[in-house]
Amino acid sequence: MSKDSSDKKKFKILFNFDGIKGSNPTGKLLPVADPITGLVKFYGTTISGGNYNSGSLYSYTPSTNTFSLLYNFGASGSIFNTINRNGGVNDYALKIILLN
Repeated sequence: MSKDSSDKKKFKILFNFDGIKGSNPTGKLLPVADPITGLVKFYGTTISGGNYNSGSLYSYTPSTNTFSLLYNFGASGSIFNTINRNGGVNDYALKIILLN
């Protein structure tokens, strides 16, 4: 993950995916603001890596520079045993419901 620096010619690395927490992040990040604190978290997925090498669901909070691994796809009994570039299993949309 990276962001533009002020001079628009360089990027700042925010997080390096190490394979254990996922690899090959894909798709758009979903920004969600906490209604109480106002902190914005970005949610995203990877197409590989994680505990089962089937991708992961993660969040990143820029204001605290905090990365959180939320879910490893591919666990025994998992509804989503793989994800792909088109989003979801078998090219169908992947729907993620975030509950407090």
